[in-house]
Amino acid sequence: MCGFLLWPTALSANLVCLKDWENLLKSTKEQGEVIKFIGVNGVGHAVYFFEGRGTFTLFFSPDGSSFCTNAALMGSTVKPYGKELENAFK
Repeated sequence: MCGFLLWPTALSANLVCLKDWENLLKSTKEQGEVIKFIGVNGVGHAVYFFEGRGTFTLFFSPDGSSFCTNAALMGSTVKPYGKELENAFK
């Protein structure tokens, strides 16, 4: 994964937060997604990357007590250099 930029207003709009790891796993499993990796961003917050068949969701957690996401952190996966990716930047 190359990296991404998030506008602060897009990140804070309409956050959905789950209160514990078990609820996070249950919710993502219901959406057909599984954890692919966990990283730590530049300000020390954990970022959780879930992937399903053609979908992804990123959750972030500043302190491990809740896991948050919103529409800006959810989407469809595309093949590198695929038509969908080309069209995303038009």
